[in-house]
Amino acid sequence: MNESIAIVGMACIYPDARSPIELWHNILAQRRAFRCLPANRLRFDDYFNPDREAADCTYSEQAAVIEGYELRVSRLTELVLHRFSPFLRRALRFRMAISTSH
Repeated sequence: MNESIAIVGMACIYPDARSPIELWHNILAQRRAFRCLPANRLRFDDYFNPDREAADCTYSEQAAVIEGYELRVSRLTELVLHRFSPFLRRALRFRMAISTSH
């Protein structure tokens, strides 16, 4: 890689790295964090479609997954939700209704 890049700032959680320093070590070592998606993250029977144009589906069987991360749907605001597809909005609202009823 011969192109120059500028890193303005970093603050996040990264797959296979607990800090920006570990992320840079992974980048320099050319490690890839992609692996098969675990079944508890995504049921392929429900969402996989090899057609890249299919709505509300994934055509990839791998992802860079952050271990131990769980989406806290209750923190999503309506402002954020309106940007999602109608299918995903309904699924998230359903999950929010279930999590608040327990």
